Amino acid sequence: MDIVYGWTGLYARVVGDRFSVPWPGSPLFYTAGAIEVEVLYRLLSVPLVLWLISNVLLRGPWQAPVFWILAVLTSLIEPADQDLRVLDKGASLAQVGSALSPDLLLNLAQVVIFRTYGFPAAILTRVAFYLVWHVAYGNFICAC
Repeated sequence: MDIVYGWTGLYARVVGDRFSVPWPGSPLFYTAGAIEVEVLYRLLSVPLVLWLISNVLLRGPWQAPVFWILAVLTSLIEPADQDLRVLDKGASLAQVGSALSPDLLLNLAQVVIFRTYGFPAAILTRVAFYLVWHVAYGNFICAC
């Protein structure tokens, strides 16, 4: 999708810097970033808000629907923050959609992985994604 829509080049022009942190610092940077993002987006937000709404406010029922609402809302945080900021910088809807869609799907998958397999599995999923997208692709394939 990046080859077709040129997302990384557009993002680098808007931000005024490279799309990815340069090698050799990128593996450590993106591993730390994966942990930080998962703590903020999953570990702190989903269980706490789920407990407050499902157990405290609703007194037990509706945990599954509340979880899925939180899953969608927390999965939108990163794409909304990163992908939508280029709309006013000349990006087309196709370019934004080409970045937003996979970001949203990855985040939704991570919420499910977090709920099913636990926090370490969610972190490993994001680290694996970052190692492919930012480290391998960003440094060695597109050099962006």
